Amino acid sequence: MSLLEALVEAARGRRRLERAEVWRAFQRAHPVEAAAGDAREQLVARLSALAAAGQLTLPAEAGASWDRSARPAFPEWILLPRPAEPGPAFDVKAVPWAPELAFVLDLPRVEHADALLAIQRFLASGGRSRPRVPMRERSVQLLGDEKGLDRLVRTPLFGEGRLTLEVLRCFSMAPPLALEQGPAGSAGRPVLVVENHHTWWSFCRWNAHEGEYAAVAYGAGGAFGRQAVEFLAERCREWGAPYVLYFGDLDREGLEIPLRAEQFAERHGLRILPDRRWYSRLLERADTAALPVGSPMAVEDVLEWLPGDLRPAVRQRLEEGIRVPQELVGTEVLAAEQASHVRGGRPGPGSGPASR
Repeated sequence: MSLLEALVEAARGRRRLERAEVWRAFQRAHPVEAAAGDAREQLVARLSALAAAGQLTLPAEAGASWDRSARPAFPEWILLPRPAEPGPAFDVKAVPWAPELAFVLDLPRVEHADALLAIQRFLASGGRSRPRVPMRERSVQLLGDEKGLDRLVRTPLFGEGRLTLEVLRCFSMAPPLALEQGPAGSAGRPVLVVENHHTWWSFCRWNAHEGEYAAVAYGAGGAFGRQAVEFLAERCREWGAPYVLYFGDLDREGLEIPLRAEQFAERHGLRILPDRRWYSRLLERADTAALPVGSPMAVEDVLEWLPGDLRPAVRQRLEEGIRVPQELVGTEVLAAEQASHVRGGRPGPGSGPASR
């Protein structure tokens, strides 16, 4: 998903998006870049490029609608273009549709006519016997756009009794889930998924010595979805991992990610639980940093994923507009944990998961 697509999806028909909505769209479209230290610079550069291409409008540079508390200045809002006027109606009855596309005749309104005609030609020219290929390979063949099917599968053309990827002889693929196995003797322990890649690196180095987890996986922010969970479920069975622990940012998106993933995990008999140990440590570390105050976050519906005893402190911070990035628990904190284990003994494998 491109940034522009994420912005349009977030707008839901509106033209104006506020700063917080723009950030969330960036996190969805580019989770790795959004977690980087230069995320603000990257997002402003992308917005400026879209504005230069006429795909969105930014506030006047000399005006007051820019946040100048950090560099570069960040727009308080953006405007998306007005929707194009609809063209002439497409006569669906004039096409001798393939059986797989016969449902089109029953749709109250037909959109994406060019894509439908491309699929019609594909089926008529022997597409049913083509080998199954990754979705973006088929997409560029059909639509001239490798990401076209990513968008099309979210429309009413796909679903029960309608189009499927199998009809198009292709399959969806998630980006590879980066993970690093623990040392010998860590099999049978849980797997830890870490939201951001800098923290993932620190935990991999720490776990190579401590062996607390069968593996440490990089969730890549919002990219931790159905296919990543399916891959992880296979690895957990292979390593005898009893469940998956998750550790991410304490903000709305950081809590939504494991909640969404948990829905897919249940289908594979996999549990995704909050790692109480590291969330507790993150809340302690939050008091040591001058965290900026942003827009208040409504989080009551996502707090249920956290252990009950941690919810009040998390609720207070997020409703005050204070997000707590997981990078506060990094290499130095883990080194101190390691030293304390040498002095006082290592916590057992049950110390991480949390009952809710």
